[in-house]
Amino acid sequence: MKEKINLFAKGKFEYQHAAVQIKPEKLILEVDAGGCLSGSFAVTNTGGELMKGLVCTDCYAMQIETEVFQGEENTIHYSFHAENLLPGENVSGKLQIISDRGSCELPFSVTVNLPSCQASTGKLRDLYQFAALAGENYREAVNLFQSPHF
Repeated sequence: MKEKINLFAKGKFEYQHAAVQIKPEKLILEVDAGGCLSGSFAVTNTGGELMKGLVCTDCYAMQIETEVFQGEENTIHYSFHAENLLPGENVSGKLQIISDRGSCELPFSVTVNLPSCQASTGKLRDLYQFAALAGENYREAVNLFQSPHF
């Protein structure tokens, strides 16, 4: 705010504001039930100018890691916590970006899936698929069984 006052005192007035840009324009996420998903998005403006602002959300499961930003190109990190969500649930919400270049919203949609383990044959969602993997590739099945994700 001090910078704006100093510019006004020097007689420099800015009439056109650069618009806020967000990439991607919508977040469509998938997470395993009981898990956590982290990601990021970019906040810039059409004029390539310095900007500062903050990010907040209306969703209890979405945690903003980078709540305050400042710069020309800003990366905002977030985490979605599905520890208390059940498979099949869909959670929607918005991230509000409020800056000195304007404000905008980033909608998001999260689908909660059944927990699974990733193997060379694809995602394993049940014991039968794991038994089939053990029949095809015993060593991979043992390594997967011993992993913390099993």
